[in-house]
Amino acid sequence: MSEAPIKKRIASHWTRYVPGWDVPTAPLESREFFGQVDTRWLKFEHYLPGIIAEVAGPGKKVLEVGCGLGSASREFARQGSQVVSMDLSFSNVQKTRLGYKASGLRGYCVNGDAEKLPFKEGAFDVVYSYGVLHHTPDTAGAIQELYRVLARGGKSVVMLYKKGASYAYVRLMGLVTRDSSRMSREELISKRYDQTPLSKMYSKAEVRALFRDFDDIRLQVIQYGGVRENPKLVLYYKLITLFPFIENWLGSFLIIKCSKKSGRMRAGE
Repeated sequence: MSEAPIKKRIASHWTRYVPGWDVPTAPLESREFFGQVDTRWLKFEHYLPGIIAEVAGPGKKVLEVGCGLGSASREFARQGSQVVSMDLSFSNVQKTRLGYKASGLRGYCVNGDAEKLPFKEGAFDVVYSYGVLHHTPDTAGAIQELYRVLARGGKSVVMLYKKGASYAYVRLMGLVTRDSSRMSREELISKRYDQTPLSKMYSKAEVRALFRDFDDIRLQVIQYGGVRENPKLVLYYKLITLFPFIENWLGSFLIIKCSKKSGRMRAGE
């Protein structure tokens, strides 16, 4: 399959199933609509405001790659950052633009591809991408693009799917159904985990290799916040709360925090 059709499928999927779209009851373009979107975001991703606060700040030039409905972008804007919100889905870009206006915040919106960022080298103090780059064909290339547009001394925060409990389930189901013999790893993850056109999961070692050009790489394992809202997973949530090492082992989200040192040059620069 060529790259162009899969990119169209990815954009179409995240236009139809952008997280949070099914929650609001208020009219689109209203402050209440985006308030409900952000409330849902805080409920399921309650750890993100603290992570954003670590890198946000007045005057910081921030790029969010894969903005969706713009909750994280608005959080950056509330903290005084100059935010550019980018998404492969033009519809999501339009909605994020409406969200800035409805919330009384300032931000710029761009329709673009994570693998070919339309920005000059070193343009941003912060690059942020949460749960996006594992859905693009060339994840390694997209990460190199983040490095390129990040200023020296800048910070990067990225979330990728981790090979944790969810990956073990995917592999088990692949064996039980014999899908493993006729599907690629990415196809199996997409079918059994999140029903997207393309999904990938990574080990810590694989992530460190992907981010090898960055400095001060710190990895934080978390479990999707929706777990605590699922009655079938109450016991699991209590276990990872009481014993963090379980979450570190089985957690399905890997947050990568790193930087681009001002005094370091990589090969070819």
